[in-house]
Amino acid sequence: CHILYKYSRLGLYANAIGTNTNLAKSMGINSEKWLLIASVVGGLFVGIMSILTISYGSTLSPALNMESFKRGFTPIMGCFLGVAMKKYVSPIIAIILGEFLLYLLMNGLITVGIDATMQDVVEGSVLLIVVCLTMHSSRYAEVR
Repeated sequence: CHILYKYSRLGLYANAIGTNTNLAKSMGINSEKWLLIASVVGGLFVGIMSILTISYGSTLSPALNMESFKRGFTPIMGCFLGVAMKKYVSPIIAIILGEFLLYLLMNGLITVGIDATMQDVVEGSVLLIVVCLTMHSSRYAEVR
């Protein structure tokens, strides 16, 4: 994924379109075409990950109540951590590092013996801190 983002035309165009769509269009990039291609490639990666996730467990049970939200919240939080670190490394590496740090934190809490409710509180608190720090730094950068 990092190689695709860093060294391919798809990665170059996705970066250009994500930075400034109007400028990318004025440079001659067909943004609709490349957004469609990026969505298809992203869907391919999601499909591979879904197959790997289903094959990892021996059973598959439906998510009840808010369990489906919890299933998606943790990866989104890892992406937030990655976005906060992307000014230091490539966005793909930053997201992988953010996910790794989050799962390191969650496994550490499990090892210590903290119950699931307190793990959710810690996870939400970390997300709140990261979002506040990210917003504060971007607002401060605009003032300069």
